[in-house]
Amino acid sequence: ATDNGSPQKHSHVNVNIHVKRAHNAPPRFIVKEYFWEVSENADVGEFIGIVEVENHVGVMFSLTAESPLLPFVINPSTGVLLIDAPLDYEKTHAYNFTVRASSMNGMESSTKVLIIIKDENDNFPYFTQNSYIGYISEVAALNSVVLMENNMPLVIKAR
Repeated sequence: ATDNGSPQKHSHVNVNIHVKRAHNAPPRFIVKEYFWEVSENADVGEFIGIVEVENHVGVMFSLTAESPLLPFVINPSTGVLLIDAPLDYEKTHAYNFTVRASSMNGMESSTKVLIIIKDENDNFPYFTQNSYIGYISEVAALNSVVLMENNMPLVIKAR
């Protein structure tokens, strides 16, 4: 630097400039496909996992799926996947969807995510009828069949 004084004074400083490589390639996921198992009793807000790309600076994550009603949410900056709604194995056994990573230069890539919902013993059994009526003789042998009025075997069903 030189000033405008008289006499002119000069000063010097070292400047180091580091040139970073341009990332003109789309984001690259560390894992080709992600797979997690989650209990149907898991709480809303519970952590499932993280989808990661090699260079995550300036990358935004989003979910895509055939059904827009996925019970999951992804943090767009970190790729952290969380439960966003109650899960129910009896309604849906698994979720298969895509996570997209978009870089600041407009490049995109995607990866598949499969989340299996684990069934828990969370429902009481129930009988298919409110009452059952059967008939048997008081002198019937052990292991005799109980019959209904129409002489068909009495079948008691529970689910």
